Amino acid sequence: MELDLLLQALRDDGELLEIPGLDWAELQVEGLSYHSKRVKPGDLFLCIPGEVTDGHLFAQEAVSRGARALLVERFVTVDPPVPQMVVRDARRAAAVMADAFFGHPTGKMALVGVTGTSGKTTTAHLIRHVLEAGGTGVGLVGTIGHIVGGSRIETELTTPEATDLQRLFRQMLDAGDCAAVMEVSSHSLMLDRVRRCAFNVGVFTNIAPEHLDFHGDMESYLAAKARLFGMLTDEGLDRGDPVAVINVDDPRAAEIERRSAAKVLTYGLDAGQVTACDIEMAPDESFFSVELPPGNRRRVRLQLPGRFNIYNALAAAAVGHSLDIGIDDIADALSEANPVPGRYEVVSGPGDDITVIVDFAHTADELENLLEAVQRVATGRVIAVFGAGGDRDRTKRPVMGSVVEGLADYLIVTSDNPRSEDPRAITCDILGGIEDRSNCEVHVDRREAVLRAVEIANTNDTVVLAGKGHETTQVLADHAMHFDDKLEARKALRLRQQKREGG
Repeated sequence: MELDLLLQALRDDGELLEIPGLDWAELQVEGLSYHSKRVKPGDLFLCIPGEVTDGHLFAQEAVSRGARALLVERFVTVDPPVPQMVVRDARRAAAVMADAFFGHPTGKMALVGVTGTSGKTTTAHLIRHVLEAGGTGVGLVGTIGHIVGGSRIETELTTPEATDLQRLFRQMLDAGDCAAVMEVSSHSLMLDRVRRCAFNVGVFTNIAPEHLDFHGDMESYLAAKARLFGMLTDEGLDRGDPVAVINVDDPRAAEIERRSAAKVLTYGLDAGQVTACDIEMAPDESFFSVELPPGNRRRVRLQLPGRFNIYNALAAAAVGHSLDIGIDDIADALSEANPVPGRYEVVSGPGDDITVIVDFAHTADELENLLEAVQRVATGRVIAVFGAGGDRDRTKRPVMGSVVEGLADYLIVTSDNPRSEDPRAITCDILGGIEDRSNCEVHVDRREAVLRAVEIANTNDTVVLAGKGHETTQVLADHAMHFDDKLEARKALRLRQQKREGG
């Protein structure tokens, strides 16, 4: 692409400050890169300042690898000299350039963004099923991987950096996808990763304390989530008016609604335009009647248990309704949707005398939803194995301990991605919220914790392994080791079975 076209996009957005130095005429850029070691000859290198390091420090390495030009916030000296464009904010400018470089892909598809503390992954998964029922190919950007043209791609970030994100959308279009669903994290909103994404629908699931180490307080966290709804304008859209789909049962829903630039469609169990009635719960599924305006109703068999998953299904139904998908297609899609890996995933089998559930729940709010759902169907004790991530918000740890103490019959506190922190210190923080420790153990080694939980379970007990879900690594200070809760649980169950058979 001609660099002049990218420069014009920056000028139109008000980001470009100056272009010192060399002649830009007819200069071609082959790609965009923000990682110096991934630069290819002909790339434009984006010097983006970060929390840990600063991209400007790697400009020389990028040029040595063949970078043809630089995007900078300040002029840097490199050899050989290359053209540099100086901008106000490199992150914002990178998003603008990525959108232009890949041909404004989100303006050519129906784009749904899902934000909130809990439920983003399952809600996005259900929305994709509903939109596919409308007869179109649907891409997905999310925590457990991206889907492009029906093929899954592994990921590290819930919402990728702007250049990777716009590249994904272009790949979706080229693969025949006419719509996409994206989990939109608060970090991505604050760091402008989703800037210039043309959202048709924004979904608010809920909000509870999380990521306060990054945002500082709940008001700032809420403001970050609300940014998505301020982006819901008709600018860049070629189909319909944007819609904000909001969980009206959440206490902060009104604040999100006030900040919405679009018309609002609410959902909930206690109120809302899209709601559910005649609810029935089972150990691994739920039944309800979904009601859409103006009073249309259909029965749904959801292959997911728990009230919180009915909320997720209602959000998906509301999105489908906002995009003119009929209630019959919506209900059928919700009934046919398979469970999401690592979300209330039962890993025990018919031959086991206990139930083992793996779930990604790693906040107090998520643990409360999960354990309440388990308690409604459990016939024996509920044994909870959980921990808290290192280098993250410490204030939530004792709250997690308190919540689990109130809802589980036995607690095993363990490690969950301790990163650079001492895992023993993390478990001590969690124990600070547990008043009665007579039904509590600490096993810093997560493998030992899983084995212990399965070992002490009585027939008909339920073991809940919370925190890792779909993840297959345990992140330590200097490396990530392979660790899979599902795999470890199955090993422990086999050992339990062997002991039972041996008398």
